[in-house]
Amino acid sequence: MEGNKDGTEYMVLELTPVNTLNVLVGLRCLAKGAFFSEVADTHGVSRSSVCRIIHGFVDAVINNVDNIKFPVQRDDQMSVKRGFYRKCKFPNIVGAVDGTLVPILAPTANEESFVCRKGFHAINCQAVASSDLRFIDIVAKWPGSSHDAGVFDNSVLKMPTQIGGCAAIFTRKELSGANHMSQDR
Repeated sequence: MEGNKDGTEYMVLELTPVNTLNVLVGLRCLAKGAFFSEVADTHGVSRSSVCRIIHGFVDAVINNVDNIKFPVQRDDQMSVKRGFYRKCKFPNIVGAVDGTLVPILAPTANEESFVCRKGFHAINCQAVASSDLRFIDIVAKWPGSSHDAGVFDNSVLKMPTQIGGCAAIFTRKELSGANHMSQDR
């Protein structure tokens, strides 16, 4: 493990040609949701290799990525607030929140609840970023028919006692100048 001067730690992975191929295959599968045969053809490997690589890639990500953490300590929250104030001149901001619809294949159970307002099957995901554009909270468990407000209302962000009584969390529209600001109470 190595670290930045701000105290955050990160892993350094030496990218050999094999590691590079594994990362490319893993990212392509996750980003595109492509068939293994398509990814195999693109990267010049077999379908069984893609299957093995994607399982190893996901396991590696799960085991090594532990950096999505909402700032619960007062000092950490103050640091994020200062970052937002320096960048946007908004006081007391601890995160910028937005939702997105991630397309999925139609599930066999409760299929209709996964059809989003845009007419395709999806998972409604909510992400919160800090002032330095790092994810600090992600919720990816709600069916596509769920409204963004419902996802937020059922998230830990709606419960200020669990996140240290944060002053405010703003959406992308609110940060870009919309006239409504929602404050976490």
